Amino acid sequence: MRRRAFLAIAAGLVAVTALAGCAPAPRPRAGAIPESLQNLAYSRCVNRLDPTTTTDYSVSIGGEGGNSAWVDVGPLTTVDADGNRSTTWHVHVTPGRVALESDAEGAPVPADEELARVQKVGRSLFDCVSEYRFQPPAEFPSSRAALLQLFRYDVGVLWPCLTAHGVDLGPAPSRRSYLSQADAYAAYPVPLSGSSGDVTRMLSAAAACPAIPPYLRDR
Repeated sequence: MRRRAFLAIAAGLVAVTALAGCAPAPRPRAGAIPESLQNLAYSRCVNRLDPTTTTDYSVSIGGEGGNSAWVDVGPLTTVDADGNRSTTWHVHVTPGRVALESDAEGAPVPADEELARVQKVGRSLFDCVSEYRFQPPAEFPSSRAALLQLFRYDVGVLWPCLTAHGVDLGPAPSRRSYLSQADAYAAYPVPLSGSSGDVTRMLSAAAACPAIPPYLRDR
C-alpha cells in the first residue's frame, strides 16, 4: 500500500521570450512534507495572493517544490497590427528564470504595465511554492512485524509530534484497531482542508513530523 499523493499537471506552450533581470531570488525551504499535502500547500500560496489576481488571471502550479517547482500566470492577450489575429501569452516562472510564453511566434508582446503586474504575481507565487519540498510516498509495510514497528512509531512519535505542533488528531489508535484497520491509517493523518490559519499550522506540523521513519521506508 502507498500513502496517497497528489501531483499537479499543466499544458505546454511554444513561443518563449526570456525576461532579463526577473529571476526569483532563492528562498529558505521548509522540511519535506508528504506529497499527499502538495495541493494543500499550493492552495495556501494561491490564497495569499491579492484577491483581484485570481479574478483577472488563471494560475497553474506544478513540479515537486523546491528546485523543480514552476508557476504559470495568464492569460495576457495581444492583437496584431491589422487586428486579424489575437495571441495569448503567459508568464512562466521556474528556478532562476522568468519567461513570457505564447501559443504563436512573431506576435506583439503585452504592454509593459500589464506584463510587469503579471510578472510580480508570478514571482510572488513562485517564492511561496518553492519553499516546499515533497516526500514521495513510501511502500506501506505489508509484514506484521513492520506494521507493528510503524504502529509504535505512529503512536509513540508521530501522534505526539503532530499534537505538539497544534494538530489535534484525537486519541491515538489502539494496537488492535491499528492492525485490524491498517488501510485506514495508510494516509498521512493530517486533514486535507481547513481555514488558512489551520492550513499553515498543518503544513508546519507535516514538515516537522515525518509520515514514516527512514528505517521503515519500502519495507
